[in-house]
This record gives sequence, C-alpha cells and structure tokens, in this order.
Amino acid sequence: MQLRTPRYLPIALGLLLLDAPARSDAAACNASDCLTNSAISQRVQPTTILTDNGGDVTFFTTQTGQLPNVMFILDNSTSMYELPQDIGVFPNASFVTSGVTPNGTTALSCHSNTWLEGRKDARGTGLTYSKATTYAPLDSFYNVDPKYYFNSAKYYKYLEWTSAAPGGNATATGGSGACSAMSSGLNSGGVGQTQQQRCQQCLDETGYYIKPGSTGSQSDVTNGNILFKGNWLNFFPPKFLIARKAVTDFIGSMVGNPQAVRIGISTYDVNNVSALTQPAANTGLRANDGGAMVSSGMVPNCGVTAWATSDRDTLYTAIRGTWGVSSVTGGISWGSFSAPIATPLAETLFNVGQFFTGNDDLYKKFTDQNGNLMSGTQWIKSAFTAPTGGNKPLCIPCQLNAIVLITDGEPYGDNNVPYLLRQNGIGCTDCGTDQGNASPNTLAQVASFLASNDLNTTDSTMVGIQDLITYVIGVGLSSPILDEAAKYGKTGKAMKANDANDLADELNSAVVSVLARSTAFSSTAIQTLEVGTGSTAYVPRFLPSTGSDPVWEGHLFRFDLFNEFVAGVDKNGDGKTDGVFLVDQDGDIVTEDDKGNFHKSVCSGGVCTQAGPANPIWDAGGTNTVVDSISGITKSPQLNVAGTNANRKIYTAYWDTTTTPPGWKTIEFKATDLTSPDFAKIRDALGLDGTNACAQIQAGMVSPTPSAYLSATNTFDKDHCAKAIIDFVRGQNILVDPSVANASGTTTTLNRKRMLGDIFHSSPVVVDPPVDQFICSLGLHAQCLSTLYGYQQSVANVTAIPSASYTVGSGASQRTIDAYEKYWEDHETRQKIVVVGSNDGLVHGFDAGSALSPLALNANVGFRQVKYDNGGGGEVWGFVPPDQLPRLWLMMRDGHQMYLDGDIMVRDVWVDGKKNDPNDSTYSNTSMVKQSAEYHTLAVISERQGGNHFVAIDLTDTTKPTMLWMYPPPCDPDEQLWGQTWGQFSPRPPPIGPVLLQTSDAAGPANYGSAHTEERWVVFLNGGHGPYNTRGRAAAMLDVYTGAPLYKASYTPPTSSTDTRPSAAMRFGFPATAALVDYGHADSFAPDGFFDTAVIGDEGGQVWTFRFPNPGQIDTTTKLVTNWTFGRAYEANSSSTNDPRYHQPIYTVASTTVQPENGWLRAYVGSGDRAHVRSTGGGD
Repeated sequence: MQLRTPRYLPIALGLLLLDAPARSDAAACNASDCLTNSAISQRVQPTTILTDNGGDVTFFTTQTGQLPNVMFILDNSTSMYELPQDIGVFPNASFVTSGVTPNGTTALSCHSNTWLEGRKDARGTGLTYSKATTYAPLDSFYNVDPKYYFNSAKYYKYLEWTSAAPGGNATATGGSGACSAMSSGLNSGGVGQTQQQRCQQCLDETGYYIKPGSTGSQSDVTNGNILFKGNWLNFFPPKFLIARKAVTDFIGSMVGNPQAVRIGISTYDVNNVSALTQPAANTGLRANDGGAMVSSGMVPNCGVTAWATSDRDTLYTAIRGTWGVSSVTGGISWGSFSAPIATPLAETLFNVGQFFTGNDDLYKKFTDQNGNLMSGTQWIKSAFTAPTGGNKPLCIPCQLNAIVLITDGEPYGDNNVPYLLRQNGIGCTDCGTDQGNASPNTLAQVASFLASNDLNTTDSTMVGIQDLITYVIGVGLSSPILDEAAKYGKTGKAMKANDANDLADELNSAVVSVLARSTAFSSTAIQTLEVGTGSTAYVPRFLPSTGSDPVWEGHLFRFDLFNEFVAGVDKNGDGKTDGVFLVDQDGDIVTEDDKGNFHKSVCSGGVCTQAGPANPIWDAGGTNTVVDSISGITKSPQLNVAGTNANRKIYTAYWDTTTTPPGWKTIEFKATDLTSPDFAKIRDALGLDGTNACAQIQAGMVSPTPSAYLSATNTFDKDHCAKAIIDFVRGQNILVDPSVANASGTTTTLNRKRMLGDIFHSSPVVVDPPVDQFICSLGLHAQCLSTLYGYQQSVANVTAIPSASYTVGSGASQRTIDAYEKYWEDHETRQKIVVVGSNDGLVHGFDAGSALSPLALNANVGFRQVKYDNGGGGEVWGFVPPDQLPRLWLMMRDGHQMYLDGDIMVRDVWVDGKKNDPNDSTYSNTSMVKQSAEYHTLAVISERQGGNHFVAIDLTDTTKPTMLWMYPPPCDPDEQLWGQTWGQFSPRPPPIGPVLLQTSDAAGPANYGSAHTEERWVVFLNGGHGPYNTRGRAAAMLDVYTGAPLYKASYTPPTSSTDTRPSAAMRFGFPATAALVDYGHADSFAPDGFFDTAVIGDEGGQVWTFRFPNPGQIDTTTKLVTNWTFGRAYEANSSSTNDPRYHQPIYTVASTTVQPENGWLRAYVGSGDRAHVRSTGGGD
C-alpha cells in the first residue's frame, strides 16, 4: 500500500510550490488572496491521474500485466499514392478543376489552382507553400539517397512515384525531362516562351504545373500533363507516405512508453484485383480475397510489458522493407498502374477477426444461405491463423483487443463474407454498395460481429468475452460507411485526417481510447415520479484519456425506464411482467457492454441479443441539436455542436465589499471586454501573480500567438493570459489541437475537441419544479420535505409557523391556498434542468425539459401536474465556483485535473425574510409567517478531490445560478481544518432540512419549553478527506441560505491519556455524508417534522452521533448553538494508532431505521477505503 503520510508533506510542499505565488496572511488578506492560498494547499494533495497512485482514477491504465492488442490495417490500395482529398477513387486528379496553369503573359500568374494554393504544411505549421523554403522529406528515413521521398530539387509527374524504384523514379532535375509532354514550340507558353519553359518556371515558382486544357482525366495523369516539384511534395506529401510515417512513428513511441500496447500490422492482399466479384455465399474465401499479414503475429510477446528496440526494428523492417541501391526487398506494396490493389475493407476486417479467435474455431462454424454448416476451412485464410508462441494475439482472458483501420477509400472488390454477415442484421441505412461489384457493403456488419461476439468459445482458459472493437481513420476522406463501421465497431464515429499531424493525432486518440474504458463512478439519476410506463434516467459516462490531456471526454445520456408491471406489457418476452428496463428514444431495451457502449437489444422468450447502437433521447456531450419528440421544438444545441463556445452562459462570483453586508456577487465568466471591472475581478482571482503560468500557456498555443491574445505592444500580458484561460474554459481551442480546424486554418475560435469534461464521481441531480404536496408528504421526492407547509402532529406541543393565505382563480374556480402551494403554482412551469459537476472546471445545468405551451396538464394523475417535453441536453448554464478560479490554468499546463467531482445537494427550503425574486417589488416580509416569495430551491456543491469547500447557489430561477456562500469562508481559520469535500450520498436525500432555534422574536411559537422558537433550514457538512490525515476532522451545521455556522465540532488534541472529551477522539477525517434523522425530542421515536439527530462515520471506522432535539440557544458572541451535543457512538479499533491503514474507514452515508418492537434508532454503515481502492493491505 502506498500511503501518503504526514512525514512526506514538507518535501511535497517544497517541490510543488516552486511556481506558486507568495502566501497571503489570512488575517489581512482579501477573499481572492485566500482562495489562491486554498488552491495552493490543493497542490500538495493528489488531484490528477499522475499524482493519485491509490485512488480509482488508476483503474484507467492496464493492470493485467499484459499490454492491450492493437492491429493496424494499413490501406495499401493504389489510391494511397494520391494527395489527401475527400475522394476515394484512383487515379484521381480532381484538384485540376480548381484551376489549370495558364500560358504565360505579364498578366497571368502561375498561382492558378485554388485547391493546391490552399494546402497547409503537413507538419502542422499552418503555413502555405513557400519556394524560399527547402522542405525535407516528411519521414527522415527517406531523407537519404537513394530513398528520397522526395528529392526537393527534382520534378515528378503526377503519380510517377508509384514506381517500385527507390525514391519513386523522379524524371529529372531539369525541365526538359519533366516537362517533356509540353510543347517546345516558340510562344506556346506565352510571348517568347515555350510551354516547356513555362512549365519549369511555374514548378520553380509554385511547386506545381497543370498543362492548359487538362481535365484531370487518367490520360492527363499517364501523359505527364500534371507535375510537381519534389519540394512541394515534401511540403504536402501523398497519403501513402503520411500513413506509413504515422504508423512507424507510433511504433517508435512505444519504446520507453509506460502506456504501450502490443502491435500487429496487416494490409490488403496485393493480388486482390483477381477477386473483385462477390461470389455465392457458399463459395467461401478465394485465395486473394481480403487481407495479408505484414507482421509475424503481435509485437512484443505475451508477458512483455516494455518494448525493446529490437521489437521496434522488427516492425520497421516489415513495413518499410530492406533498401538497396536499386531495389527494395519486402515491405508494404501499394501496387502500380499496371498492377493496382483494390480496397476489400470488410474482407480484411473479417480476416483479422479470424486472427483474434486465437484458434480459428469460430470461423469453422458459419452456415450457407440454406442453413447448412460449411466445411471447416472455407472461411479460413491461412495467413491469419494465429501463431501459438509468444507472438499470439490472446495472452489472457478479456485482454483489450482493437483494430485501427486507416483507409482512404470506400470498398472496391469487397464483401465476400459468410451469409450471416451479408444480411444487414444491424439495419445499416448508410452502408451503400461496392464500387466494383455493386454488392451491398458489409463493413459495418463485420465490425458489429467482431465487437458483439465472443471470438473464442472453445478454449477453456479464455473465460469471459474475447471481442474486438474497430476504430476507423479516413485519410483525406469522410464517408458514411466509415462512420457506420466505427459506430457498429463500438468506437463511435470515424475520424478524419487531412495531413500527417491529423493522422498522428487521431491514431494516438484511438490507442488512448483502447487503454481507457468508458465509465463513471457516479450514480445514475432516476426520476421516479413520471406517471405511466416508466421514468427517466440520466446516465453519466466518460472516456478517460492520458494524464496530460486537459479535458477528458464526458457524456450525460438521457434514457427512459420501462416498468413492465406499470405498463402491463411483457417487454422482453419472458412471460412475466416484473422487469424494469432502460429504453432508448425508439423504445428499444438498452444494454451496456463492458466497454461502456450502449446497445439496442432484440428480445424473444426472455433472451436478448444486441442489435446495433442505442439511440439515447439526448447526450449533453453530444453533437446534435434535438427536435423534441413531444413538443416539436428545436432545442439548444448540445455542447459539441460547432460554435457553442461563443454562446455559452457561464458564471462565477467574487466577494463584493461594496454591499452592506458584503457578499458574493454572481457575474458572467467571459473575456469580451478586457476593460470591464468584472473581467478585472476574474483576472485577479486566477492566481497568476508570481507564477510562470502565462509563459507556459503561451508555449502551448499556436505560434505565432494570435493577435486576439496580444496587447497593443504585442505582448502576452496578464490581461491576455487571463483571456486565454477564460476562453479555454469556455471551450475555445486555445491549446491548439491540429485536428480542430476549418478550411481557412482558423483554430482558436472553434470549439476545443472535448467540450464536456469527464463526469467522474459527481452524480447528476434533477432540479424539478416545486413538488406537489401529495407526493412530498409521501416522501417520494428528495427535493422537498413536508415541513415546508406543515408539521407532523404526533407531538402535541409542537406549534407550527403559520402560513400566509392567497386567493387564486375567479368565479367558481376561486379558492384559497397556502404559501407553499402558491410558490408551487408560481413556478410549476419553470425550466427543468439536470445539474452535475465535471472535471472541466464547471458545474453544469443541462436542459431536462420545458413545460408544454400552451400549458397542458396530466389527466392521468389525481393532482395537478404540468406536462413537460424531454429537453434536449443543451447547456442552460455553467458555473465556476470562486475557489476553482486559481486552479483553472493547471489543466492547461499540467493536464487533467479534478475540479467539481462531488455530489450536489438540491432541496426546496423556506427562508424567513428572503424573497426568491430580486425583482419582486410587491414583497413585504411578515416575520414568522411563511410567504410564497420566501421559498427557494438551493443547491450545495461538493468538490471531492477537486477542492476543500462547499459552495451554495440559489436555483429558484433555474436558468441562472446565483451564488450564496462558500464554506469554509475565505480567510476563515476553518480553511485550515477542512479537507477535500467528499460525500457521495446519491440517490439518498441530501442532509438539508429544518431545525428549531430559540428566538427573541415574540411572534415565534413556544416549543419544547422555549418561549419563542423559529424554524431554520440547515445543511450538515462533513469535514471531508485529508490525504495526510491532518484535515477533515470536523463537522458543522450551517444556515443553508446564509452559510453562517450554527454548530461546529472539530478535533482538539487530548490533554492526557484520560481526556474524555468527544473532540479529543475526533482523530480522523469525515469523508462520509451525514444521515439526518427526525427521531424525536426524547428517547423514543416521535417525529415532529424537525431534524434532531445526525449519524456519520469517519476514516477510523468510528461512528458519531450528533443530537439537537432542543431548540438551539445561540451564544451572542460566538453565534453558535450551545445546547446541542455530539459523541462517539462506536469505536471499531481502540488499540490502533491514528494511521488510517489500521482501521476500516467509512466513506458512505449511514442507513437508519427504527426498530419496531422498542423504538430504538439503528444505523447501518459500510466500510471501504474509497480514497485508496487500488491499495493492498489497507483498511479496506
């Protein structure tokens, strides 16, 4: 077990705070300074995947002792010799239509072809071609004679490099050879100039020449009417060089890489043009159908977790071949004009699947169109029979296996696969037909088969499911069939690469995804109050990436739940109606595989099989703009729709000392006006002073720095550094990802690649309109408590706070209602949102539904319920808590961080004297009387590993958060006590509710011996987790609206071995949320509508009870209650030290119940070290 103990703390401080600003004196500092201090304290605690060596974040690296398998299918069709374009035919010179080179006159320019002129350097510089620059070959391996691809001084006829000769057999270094197809007649190239002279002139000027009159036909290519200078081809090389370099670079990166994978290489069969037709399904494979293995099995061998240089060199030679002075032996061939290679995508994918069976057995079980079992070897290709030595594909059960298909074209001469895979069982509508034989394309069906089936069912050592997922990268090509293959191969959508940088990035993204699993450790939010066949479910998922990636890919899916009993329908056909199922937009049952992908299920007789990807109602991290199926309204776009960063409503807050009393002021988080006071507040809160953060951020931006981020004196000053941080958090592509760009090369104003960060531990919670009293009184909704409108009367001496009365309606429908019902009716149509924290620095509010217009009521229930649509998952707002502002730039410099990673408490509360609408001019407070304007919907945000504070926001207006308080407050001594604000309680109700306090207000009713009492709504906060066991040893009850503490308990060191004070035993942190109980004033069960007991466990396995049954008496000096108590109810291990390793820590909320026969309160807790789930030998 690797435990972070206090003795390491001074060293950690010294190392981590070298770039930190000087610490401010808490007694004298302002709130912004203190929050910077708080951010510094977070720096010595593990908050990233790179520093947390025991937490659950470490699940996202391979732990089996075996590397994942990645098989590259490298397209070697002859069209790969062409330039990267979005057309997949061969030969293709369609760029010719963008402009041929005119014959020279003083008015005509060589720069005639708009497509070629618009190309950008393949190295990702963003620059266009310059004749003054000598471009070295993209791949340094080919930068020596005779291997030049390309010789920058030579001239090449288009596709002349298809020659098998080393270096592509360039024509000449002089125009007379290269331009031999051009006229040598005087004035044929302009006044006083031959066309051959004009050709060489333009080659030297622009790097290309296209003979006037050319159309891009095959004869134009073969006749040499299109030419390029080698220097231009090094600037923007053909696809085969880009693909080969990307793969070999990736192989080279495996040596010394802690996140390595095993690699295999395959291509298409070089003689596949002899098998272009699709024969009958009972024919089986022909000799040259499909693919060919390039590597000899997988590299490195099973059991090897570190690549050797010999492993790398073995694959290099397999791909590149052995080069001599005049010939090349081995290596990948891309064919030639006389012997082209076709594009059998599905067949090759099918062959690779055979390899990953490990023993060919599954491929011996296919049947023909008549259902007859075919002979054992008809679908076996011997080259893909897996080896049995260390280079075999399957080393252990459930090893991660993936294909990365790199292609530039659609199927040609394809689809000879078994009858089962020709039937389009997945229902693909965009798969099209083969360009060569017109058969229906089967690529997506094969990808689905490999991803959805156990490929090895006969080897008893291979328990579990051995499946194979498929990533697809289109080189210069976007195609629906490639998207379908990726979708049904369980990897989402095909990626597109236009140049070498794109391809390298997409290739790395694919393999990083292989190393990761799409998952979440938060709870699904279930809406159980929908009346009908079921309810709604909000399911968070994320796709981990590398620790250096600032933002991991997050998703929040909205599905429905189908209850067979309620619907009276046997949904899965098992003859019973007792099932509850997740269903998608189409009403199909949804299942999730072990990689986090959701699939439709087709069920018969209780047996369900996968049938393609599920169709969620929406995904907040998606790329769609939803048209709601109920209302027909076009919803706000989801976060990954292009351009959303410009229109986001994101807020933060600062401590405003200009008000009386001072308080938090909510402002927009944006940088559109660098002279505004609000921008200055945000800038100063980012914690940049005294650090080198700005220099490091600028180093990660595109060079030269865009003018929008430079001052009038062309410097990246503090203002523009702050703007860069703000814009990045809002979603702009500030740390330029070359895969994010438009045709003009613009990057920084576009969406960054991942707009929604990972939702790791934060459980989504729905903020509904106020809840009907009938539902609330039954305890069926966690957002409300019946004390809002009435007390339990089981205790005769509890007197309620009276409610104001309101007359609503007119004529026969006129009636009198209480304050809560008036609040409910006033807000019954407010926007419904789902709120969740994310590790992109924000708490998000997403559209979960709008009231139908015109207003429609649900006639199927016995109470008033407004009908809502489904929502669209668009972001309604985002909120950056102030304590996160000084930490935002860390992800830009250091990679992935934990930010808003805890659960969020949401409840409706009553606050005497505080109106819920700041624009309500009619409100006038009547003390100790409940008025409709005094009800609020509040949310209390925890940060888990992302911070040491709780933050409260008012969400009565669900379209805009308003910050109320932060605890511990900035500059307060409690900041030194509080730990990381852990506390996962979902789907349990939050610890927010009413208590009784004594008051001097004569309007307050008498209760429990106190002459005057008031109802006060509080939140019980746990002290949190301290990685070094020096923080978190505290608990507090706060006024939920003001954040003022009413009761606090914290550790005080014992004065002697006989010290019996409860606080002296509070030796461990409190990462668990407290369970609030309405038990009764005395020692018997007699609930009265007020909480009087709290039960909470600590990291030492101790259980604590807080009792507050008597109306609290507040000390006029400390402002804290003096007549409430707490004590240790259970000590699991009294003899051990304070080291949590020797205890059974409690991280979960207690479950409480009353024992019926005697009325005693019972609490049940579960132990488990959530902070060190990967540790061994600890308190698990």
